[in-house]
Amino acid sequence: ALMPRTISETVYTVGKAVDSVVLTLPFVKRFAWYALLTLRA
Repeated sequence: ALMPRTISETVYTVGKAVDSVVLTLPFVKRFAWYALLTLRA
């Protein structure tokens, strides 16, 4: 059985990782868009 502390720490770590991914998504989308325009041009 997992200790509650371990579970909460895991949830916190996953939450931080998700926040990081969400924050970088707009930049990734913008970069992909510019790359697509550059390749087409």
